[in-house]
Amino acid sequence: APTYMVGTQTSYWNQYIYLLLNPMAPGMRAYPDIAALGANFPIVVNGTVTYVDGTSAAAPLFASMVTLANTVLVGLGKAKLGHITPWLYQADDLIFNDVTVGNNACNEEVSFTAVQCASGYTAVPGWDPVTGLGSIDFAQLVAVASGSVFGTLGPTAGVPGPEGPSGFNGTT
Repeated sequence: APTYMVGTQTSYWNQYIYLLLNPMAPGMRAYPDIAALGANFPIVVNGTVTYVDGTSAAAPLFASMVTLANTVLVGLGKAKLGHITPWLYQADDLIFNDVTVGNNACNEEVSFTAVQCASGYTAVPGWDPVTGLGSIDFAQLVAVASGSVFGTLGPTAGVPGPEGPSGFNGTT
């Protein structure tokens, strides 16, 4: 696993050791990093509203948030977010809404009745393989990245500024 994920993942795997039989094992790059709306997401195609699901909905939503945050940062004369993933793991307590309820067990239709699959993960406090670090609080993302929270916490090529608080956990 990349070094920026090690503590986050280790906490999860140590707490939920029974999951070691699953293919996402400790020490490996785990996913997801974030959660975003991914079901019945409205889009407009040729003037008609339609709905998409999954990564086709969530990835463009997150990309648009990063693009908008970069636009604000450039307007303030600051560096763009760059390689954002390590920064997300350092800023997790400040910019994420931790999702602690739910699971990613699929639903199957059996004789026109929805039946939950036996496999899947459950959301828990902190990072988990259902929602990653959680859903983004866009206003907090921009505030932390721009340095308007805790002084000069803004990114330099995706890394928090050196004047940020110890541990980058929102404490001063």
